[in-house]
Amino acid sequence: MNRAARTACDRCHGQKMKCIREPGQSKCNRCLPSHFECVFSPSRKAGRPLAGRALNPTKTSPATPRPKSNHSATTSSNQIVSTYDESFTFPAESFDFSLPTLGDAFGSPTMSPDTDNFLYSPFTSSDASTQEMDALGLGGTFAPEQGELSHKSFDDLTTLFSEPRSRAPTTQHSHPEPDKMETDSSSPSALAAVYQLSAFSASLCASVELYLRNEEKSTCAAPMEELGRMAADVLQSSLTFLRILKTFVDAVSADKSDTPDTPATLQIVTAYIRLTQLHRGLYVQIKSLLLSSSAALAAEGSTSSHKSALPAIFPDLALGGLSLASFARFQLKFIVQSCVHELGIIEAMLGLPAGCRVSDVGSTSPSERPLLSACDGKMGLLVWTVLAEVEQPVHGIRDTLIELRESFRGSIQI
Repeated sequence: MNRAARTACDRCHGQKMKCIREPGQSKCNRCLPSHFECVFSPSRKAGRPLAGRALNPTKTSPATPRPKSNHSATTSSNQIVSTYDESFTFPAESFDFSLPTLGDAFGSPTMSPDTDNFLYSPFTSSDASTQEMDALGLGGTFAPEQGELSHKSFDDLTTLFSEPRSRAPTTQHSHPEPDKMETDSSSPSALAAVYQLSAFSASLCASVELYLRNEEKSTCAAPMEELGRMAADVLQSSLTFLRILKTFVDAVSADKSDTPDTPATLQIVTAYIRLTQLHRGLYVQIKSLLLSSSAALAAEGSTSSHKSALPAIFPDLALGGLSLASFARFQLKFIVQSCVHELGIIEAMLGLPAGCRVSDVGSTSPSERPLLSACDGKMGLLVWTVLAEVEQPVHGIRDTLIELRESFRGSIQI
């Protein structure tokens, strides 16, 4: 078949551009100024090229002649199959294709067990399986005794694994036992402490979120009513947490264990972190209130505390029958000292390290063992990793308390 030359050169055809060649020129208008070789190759049909047999249908393979009819095709297939059978022969004498019976497979030729019972019995005992179990060190573990049912319930299987064994198998991997749950059904006080701790953590989280939301909205000191509610919330939360910790100490002592279980320990640490956030919020608000009061006194040119317009945070507060409504700064100092004292007792009961606690006061009762002092291994590493996040905020609380002690012009025991 004669093929005509393309109407466009190879360069224009490849770039899909219009190719124009003036009469008398050997190159097109695009290749001439670019000094490219302008070649017009023969055109080719687009699409997939034809197969070799279709390109030359006259040449066929002598091994597989082209069938002319259905009869000839069937004859050719039979010839190929017969040729294959003659070429590849298997000596039947060298192979034993007889299938063994179930009795032969289990070492007892006369035994003919029931097929259904054999298929649905996971604990079938045999000589071969017994030898295999003995070799693995598991002999007699799963083989039932005579007269027992083959199918066992999950409760029996759990009891089987929980029973002490006379010898440990060689293939048994020793895994460390998880932390025992001291707050089980045998300790009602521990369960009550867990429920109280969960409810306390939820209320404490709501209080911290409310404080953080108010801190973002306002940049000035909170009003006295809001500051009074916050101080009451901090004191009440500290006393509640202290009561829950005492319940945990009694429960741990009754169960003769060192520490609470892992979830309870992490919940205790989380509650302590949130409580420190609440304490920090109260101390920062009191510091802002004192700074604004000092700035107002400096603007008036007076240093007398009697002329201060600082209102009392608790107007009805009295000490020994003496009303403290006119002693606003003393009320603030009294509140700060009470909060720091309760926080110190909590930290001593927990047994926190020096870098993760606000107070420097030791434990008031040396006979009592702190809750977190016996945490070791992975549990101790987890607890101290969580407490490491509180180290910087704790230092911030201590700095704020030092500034408050200077503002009060008196000693605050930290």
